[in-house]
Amino acid sequence: MNYAQLYTITGCAKCAAVRRTLERKGICFDEIDLLQYPQEAAAVAAALGQVVTPALFYRGTWCSPSQLLACER
Repeated sequence: MNYAQLYTITGCAKCAAVRRTLERKGICFDEIDLLQYPQEAAAVAAALGQVVTPALFYRGTWCSPSQLLACER
């Protein structure tokens, strides 16, 4: 089963687009809003060098917005 963690912030249009894509593709995911869980931002920053949203952890790989298509392969 494909499973992902999607890191977002409230009101982020790109985050909403990624959410819709994951739903359309049938990929199960947990969504972590960094405004509600700011302690999770440290994991994103450690993996990607900075806090960016949306960020996706999928199939053992961290993806920033510019890398999301590569994560699908």
